[in-house]
Amino acid sequence: MKQKPLVTSKLDWYGEKITLEFFDSVSFERLCPVTQVQAVCFINENKIVLYKSGRGNYGCPGGTIEKGESFEEALAREIHEEVAGKMIVCGRIGYLKETREKSGKVKYLLRYWVKIRLLDEAISDPCDDARSRHVFKPEEAIDKLNWDEMGKLIIERARENFLNS
Repeated sequence: MKQKPLVTSKLDWYGEKITLEFFDSVSFERLCPVTQVQAVCFINENKIVLYKSGRGNYGCPGGTIEKGESFEEALAREIHEEVAGKMIVCGRIGYLKETREKSGKVKYLLRYWVKIRLLDEAISDPCDDARSRHVFKPEEAIDKLNWDEMGKLIIERARENFLNS
């Protein structure tokens, strides 16, 4: 039986219509192509770390998987680059299926929870998008991310899995 998404969002991403579907499956091995990993980063049960971009919006660390990297290696690298954090432990919470309306192209975006330790060093994002890191309570992070229902669900799932780890 085909799995149904928990949440579906339609958005206009710089003029392109996209459908995002969130699935709570942690089986990533059959997904193709996987183009992104991203994590909700915790320093403790009530604090989430986000980066602030040069455009002024907030985000969870993540990005593309480089050649030869596992999903988790890419995640650890992105966390180090975007929030100057060291990944201690992580877990999978689900994935997004992104479908481009015009082309019909599909790609998968993996979502994790991660416990991190903040490092005493500068952010070193090679894309120069992440400019600063900020620590928020989970409900504040939901507001700062402005990801609507899907973002709330992802943060809640991440926190639930983090607390149960």
